[in-house]
Amino acid sequence: MKRGIIIIYIICILIFLNTVYAVDEPLPTLVYGKVILKSGSGIPGAKILATWQDNDKVIKISDTQTFDLSAAERFEDEGIIGRYRIVIENIDERNGSIVILETLGHKVNVTVYPALIVKADDIILDINRSQLLQLNLTEENIEYLSSIFTINASELDMDINTSSEQEMLENDSTLTSSDSGKIKPIEERKGTGFQQKNKESNPISDGNSGQVTSKKSEIGMSVILGLSILFLLIIVIGSLTLIILYLKEKIKRELKKRKKEKKVSIYSLDKTKVSKFMKEDYVFIGPEGSISDAIDLFVIHNIGMLPVVSNGILKGVLNKKDLVFKINNNKGLDKMPVKKLMREKYISVDPSKKMGDLYTIMLEKNIRELVVLKKGKIIGTVNYFDILNMFSHTNLFIENPPKMGKAMSRTVDTINQNTTLENLRSIFRMKNIEYCVIVKNKKPVGIVTLKDVVSAMKKTMNFKKTIVKNIMSSSLISMNQGTSIYKGFKIVNERKFNQIPIIDMYKQLIGVVNIEYLVRAYYEFITSFDIKGKLKLSKEMKQAE
Repeated sequence: MKRGIIIIYIICILIFLNTVYAVDEPLPTLVYGKVILKSGSGIPGAKILATWQDNDKVIKISDTQTFDLSAAERFEDEGIIGRYRIVIENIDERNGSIVILETLGHKVNVTVYPALIVKADDIILDINRSQLLQLNLTEENIEYLSSIFTINASELDMDINTSSEQEMLENDSTLTSSDSGKIKPIEERKGTGFQQKNKESNPISDGNSGQVTSKKSEIGMSVILGLSILFLLIIVIGSLTLIILYLKEKIKRELKKRKKEKKVSIYSLDKTKVSKFMKEDYVFIGPEGSISDAIDLFVIHNIGMLPVVSNGILKGVLNKKDLVFKINNNKGLDKMPVKKLMREKYISVDPSKKMGDLYTIMLEKNIRELVVLKKGKIIGTVNYFDILNMFSHTNLFIENPPKMGKAMSRTVDTINQNTTLENLRSIFRMKNIEYCVIVKNKKPVGIVTLKDVVSAMKKTMNFKKTIVKNIMSSSLISMNQGTSIYKGFKIVNERKFNQIPIIDMYKQLIGVVNIEYLVRAYYEFITSFDIKGKLKLSKEMKQAE
């Protein structure tokens, strides 16, 4: 449904843009007028040249011819002889365009605007017979003019254009007709007149036609404007609908998250199912993905294990240690596929598994992160951070909680800041550890982890020449052993630290607490006494709704 709304929304936007584009395109104007002699008689077949500036101030030129006897007979209206019509395009829609209409050196000007029919002043020719040579008229038109001048065509000192009427009509930009019948001499038609039955069909001979066409144009513009408003409303409604759907989905996720974070009873903590605190929005990579892409995911999401998934099926897992321990040449990582290093054999857990069982598996197998499978399909991952986050939402308030010293290990792997990355990698491999603390005068000055080494691989650093000082984290957060374990929870969760150095009153390094030690210390503490003991040590808070 959501996808359908988005598709309709996009279609409406495209239609709206197309409609707006159509509205913005200036419409042409039809200009009409008449070329007449001083006596008032229309001149047939005279060429009219129109000149104007378009919307981009470019000079435009077009031409046409006045209606002749053939056209008059087709329309059965002798009055249209000498009239012309011409289409003016690309008009300056804001200021209008001045059109200059010219024939035989005689000119008239008319100002036009888009989507109108405009009548120009008559072009009055005060010329003699010899000037008619420039008109290049047909034989019948010469014959017509001869009758007006009351002389014979042979007395006109001019060449007669013997082109057929059909050729003249084909070259005329304003008339199209297949009627090429022979026109009777004008003398034979005198006194009879033309019938007026088709006069209404001739827009140029109708004095009100400009208003009618203008109204039609206004109606067309109103329709386009109405459609534009309609599609604009659809776009607005579609936008609001998508916003509502987005907010609805966001609220749904938030409610689901809150439900998942609902406080856990301290008495049923070890029976809490994995599905309650596992990570459903996990990151993964395909078997054909590059090691370079995998490194990016490890660094950005600060994870230790990356599921390798194809079409929703788990094919294996890629461990961060495998990257550091198995890759000797950090060049060409963008071409090395993940399937080359992934582990096809892995330990998984069912979402119905209980917290107590999960903790036992992770502790015994020394695994910090597991995939969660349901009917053979991956549905999430779970690690120590997820367990620690659940501990933070228990309904147990302890008056005297454990201290960081209870979770501390006094065995700390330390190195000098001038150690090369190649030697650091060997230390990680031999001791199967993921971090080392850098000390100076027995005081911690930095820490280097597997994540830092993986980042160095991405940068293609020379492991034999690069020293630890170049990649270590010097912004170190340390605690003393008397600090509440709850503060350790907060720091680890907020900063996503896997370990925290422990210092004494002289700020000298005496131990380290990593996330595994935190989980173990707290879990063993809350499961070390019976219900009566718990009642004495705790104040029950109200269950979250």
